[in-house]
Amino acid sequence: MDQNQQLFVYSNEQLDGLILTLSLDRLTPYLKAAGGDRHHAIRLYEWNTAMSEAFYGILQGLEIALRNSFDRTMAVAFGRPGWYDTPGLLQHEQQEAVRKAKVRLVQDGKVVVPCKVVAELTFGFWVALTGPAYAQRLWDKHLHKAFAISLGRKAVNRRMEKIRKLRNRVAHHESILARNLHSDYARIIESIHWICPVTALWIKSHSCFHERFRERPHPPAQQSLELAAPIPKS
Repeated sequence: MDQNQQLFVYSNEQLDGLILTLSLDRLTPYLKAAGGDRHHAIRLYEWNTAMSEAFYGILQGLEIALRNSFDRTMAVAFGRPGWYDTPGLLQHEQQEAVRKAKVRLVQDGKVVVPCKVVAELTFGFWVALTGPAYAQRLWDKHLHKAFAISLGRKAVNRRMEKIRKLRNRVAHHESILARNLHSDYARIIESIHWICPVTALWIKSHSCFHERFRERPHPPAQQSLELAAPIPKS
């Protein structure tokens, strides 16, 4: 613990305050997982936050790798950085996403240039480009080249949609307790590897996922059993 950090005491009064602040509705998944034990539920909530933080770095890595690879591929294909402004290229929803990205840049006092527009577009925008609506228009002609290995559009779309849903849960501070987190982690790392093996290795080597996963709090009854367990004879 940091020397400037104060030790938090989980008294009934403190737990009352936390539940009031966080809301019973938000804590319901954790209370269910904790069998109604409020202290353990709060510890699970803390662990969920720690796991979300661990996922943030690798999700960020995938999102940046995907959008930059797609952007480079499309810029080469259309011979200019602002490829997304090509008339008739994008469907209405993606056109609106580009328009809103430009509006946000203007509102923030930033210059509207391709690199900033690309950075402003959401993960959902890039995932949409792997959807069936863009199969012939973009994927078959261009976007398949954005990956280091040969991949089918449907497989990429299914994978990215699964990751997008996880990303949204993490971004909206929702519970990820019920998910198979090891599978989620492996899925993201593999997806980055599809784009750039070097980047995947770099992100994996700096990830705190496994360390945080091991910190999952045990139920009080299990902790008591572990403390009471006899020390094995050597």
